[in-house]
Amino acid sequence: MAGRGAAEMGRGSASAAESVTNDGGGSLSFLLYVPLITMRVTAWEQGAVAIVFIALGVTSVRLESDQPDSATSESLHLFLLTLSSLMTLRYLYYRTTYTLNFDGVLNSIFILLLYVAEPYAIATLFLSYFQTLKIRDRMPVSLTPIPVKDWLKVDIYSGGQLD
Repeated sequence: MAGRGAAEMGRGSASAAESVTNDGGGSLSFLLYVPLITMRVTAWEQGAVAIVFIALGVTSVRLESDQPDSATSESLHLFLLTLSSLMTLRYLYYRTTYTLNFDGVLNSIFILLLYVAEPYAIATLFLSYFQTLKIRDRMPVSLTPIPVKDWLKVDIYSGGQLD
């Protein structure tokens, strides 16, 4: 939003993500996902859900790469993030409620070590999603007007000794 002018912002050019977060609909839609995250299904039903979500994901990726319009591509990107977040939270719920086994001290130590690593990985995943929510189309800066002798030097081979 920072790069947009006041006139463009006034024309109602908000993207899908901005309109959801601005009107408070984000928290309402999250509440609609809770049953999808916590629903217990059989192995066959989970397989069917996995196939549907994989098909939706593959189709969305193909559609996103074919879209010249950045607004449509951004909406598909947000849809993919939502699908992935939904499946990740579903896994975390399943892992927390059904697979933790504290039968012995040694078993408990290793279960907790593994379990602490999983939310850390999921937090890293969500942070990477945050970085890609709004991808900017930046053009590279031409270095032709700057003389080569004024360019910055990065030397990783000589042990820090520059000429």
